[in-house]
Amino acid sequence: MAQRTDTDPKDLVRFRDILPGLARMILHAPSVIKHIKAATDIQDEDRKSLGWKLEENARLYPDRPAVLCEDVRMTHRELNEAVNRHAHYFLSLGLKKGDPVVVMIENRPEFLVVTGALAKIGAIASLINTNQRDQVLAYSINLTKGRIFVVGEELYDAFETVRPELGLTPESLLCFAPDRNDMPVPEGYVDLPAAIRNMPSEDPPTTGEVMIQDPICYIFTSGTTGLPKAAYLANRRWIGALYGFGKLLM
Repeated sequence: MAQRTDTDPKDLVRFRDILPGLARMILHAPSVIKHIKAATDIQDEDRKSLGWKLEENARLYPDRPAVLCEDVRMTHRELNEAVNRHAHYFLSLGLKKGDPVVVMIENRPEFLVVTGALAKIGAIASLINTNQRDQVLAYSINLTKGRIFVVGEELYDAFETVRPELGLTPESLLCFAPDRNDMPVPEGYVDLPAAIRNMPSEDPPTTGEVMIQDPICYIFTSGTTGLPKAAYLANRRWIGALYGFGKLLM
């Protein structure tokens, strides 16, 4: 038999308590619908790739904040210039449109910079799930690997654990992205901040060649019923999501 439990009346949530919130949701519903529709109405002929948007924001809002993360502050101009240095470095390696690049970086500014740089080239960032380990991690990397791997300091151990299973060749290039500089650059890795330091900060010429329907990244399914599968997102989807979320938060 179920036992009765006494509940403090002040812990109860009554309908009148949530009514103001419901009213606000209903009030803003037309605006939400409008912005979602606008996000999905971006036309294929528009050159609104992520790289294009970074350059536009740098022109329109150069001194406004673009990145606020812990003690890191970057304006739109600074973000675009950092992206450009990385893009020019990757171009110097012979990276071209359509090439996949494995990116293993947690949610921090360097993730935005690296993916933005690849977007300006038209290369496809393979965004490896940072929670994956061992066999699943090796499987995901092997699905979409190219010859360049960008590995964050925080995920170095996880990557090294599966490295023997990746079939790396002498042409493979491992780039190390420090986090808090708690460890030296590992042997066999390129120090990414040092490599891009003297690269040009100007916009690369490749941005205009990337169209909204071009793929920007691979993401991976959770693998709850089997091993993960890779699915690509186009610039259209990425820009649409950012536009929609941005409008909702304004």
